[in-house]
Amino acid sequence: MNDAPILLLAAVVGYLAGSISFARLVGRVAAPGTDLLEATLAYDGGGREAVASTGVSASNVAVRAGRRWALLVVGLDVSKAALPTLAFALVAPDTDARLVAAAAAVGGHVWPVWHGFVGGYGISPILGGLLVIDPLAIVVTILVGGILGVALADRLVAYDGWTVLLVPWFALVRGDPAAAVWAALVVAIYWFAMRAEVADHLRRLRRGGRSWHERLGDIRSGYVGRPSDVDGP
Repeated sequence: MNDAPILLLAAVVGYLAGSISFARLVGRVAAPGTDLLEATLAYDGGGREAVASTGVSASNVAVRAGRRWALLVVGLDVSKAALPTLAFALVAPDTDARLVAAAAAVGGHVWPVWHGFVGGYGISPILGGLLVIDPLAIVVTILVGGILGVALADRLVAYDGWTVLLVPWFALVRGDPAAAVWAALVVAIYWFAMRAEVADHLRRLRRGGRSWHERLGDIRSGYVGRPSDVDGP
């Protein structure tokens, strides 16, 4: 059987679904007239420093409109990846169409053709794909990543390190090479989209001067939406 047509269809459908910018759509209602790209994230624990934010995402909506609106964006972004992934898992269960749809949804989210290829980062659509592909992976990798982040007192590892664990999870634990390739692809897309934020984080680490407990405070407090209260990075 030639799987190419169904895989191509999965790629197109996944990308188009992923390219719907719910952050922009919700932002227009919740914070009309504001530029989500100008949002700056902040965290407590270390003098309320600002954190770079270069995408249009739920985090930016949280800064401009509050966390309730951001949760709505997260739910919509999860759904826009989960639904096409589920559809192709049901329609073509003997192919990798579900993986293609899930990967394309992440690509569409990060590089939406309708908005000059400027989108979000990809965490929510990755989670949406995982809800269909392997829900247990969400629980295990987030738990392990969070433990490592606390042990290292590193905010980036605590919140985002779990994504890297998806590759060994599928390759070694599940023994699923196709899903491991999917994980490697979407994780690469995510960290590429996060490159400015990662560089900002590494600069802070090199600067040093903060204790383990202070850095742990960053993890406990998380991100807050008070851009006007903080200094620039």
